[in-house]
Amino acid sequence: MSATKQRSRRYRRAMERGFGAGAEFSARSAKGAGGLALHGGREAIQWEITHDRTAIDVVHELATQSWRETVRERFTRHLGEGFWTEVHAAWRAAHCKRLATAARNLTRIDPEADCGSVLVRESARSAVKRTVVGAALVDQVVAANARLDAVALAAVLRVAGIVLCEDHGRLTTCQCLKDLAEGAAPAAIWAAITCVCDDYLGQGDYLGQGDYLGQGDCLGQGDCLGQGDEVNRADEVRSLPAAS
Repeated sequence: MSATKQRSRRYRRAMERGFGAGAEFSARSAKGAGGLALHGGREAIQWEITHDRTAIDVVHELATQSWRETVRERFTRHLGEGFWTEVHAAWRAAHCKRLATAARNLTRIDPEADCGSVLVRESARSAVKRTVVGAALVDQVVAANARLDAVALAAVLRVAGIVLCEDHGRLTTCQCLKDLAEGAAPAAIWAAITCVCDDYLGQGDYLGQGDYLGQGDCLGQGDCLGQGDEVNRADEVRSLPAAS
């Protein structure tokens, strides 16, 4: 059906519903939602059909070209240029699933356990052993002798997966995004991603300048990632396991 005929049918239906002469439909899109709006001339009547913002909508809103470049530079600086370049080039959906599994494993560490204990550190390393990205992010905290907040660190892993999947156009299959978004409102998803990208990664002294991941509103598990000195990691390149 042509666009003209569609508009005519909508106009007739609007007239039948009593919106008055001169009413017309116009397609419009709002930030995070799309819909149809009915404007009724003098009466300024508006009727909208919208859809809720999804987690993918939130990432698309965030992921401007400048945002991508900034976040890529921050992860590169954080983990080493050679390492991040290798990970990015080899990234597959299977790697995202492994990273998501590692993040879930981290969230199962007893939250009442001493964040600075050897047991928690070893549990965290064991939780991420099947993903080189997760292992590298955990190593940053352990090597800095920083207290380890497993729940907050799980969010860092998920955001890393989201960034890599977005860069490769795979958000619809991104398990890290699905897990981060589970039960969360769009505003909470936005806050969690920006907390990691802007606060944790964006401060230069990643582990030594306060409790960026412990501010309740963002990720909310104390200041366990906020103590200690920055890790000066060598440009280590590890081969990713083959995607299965």
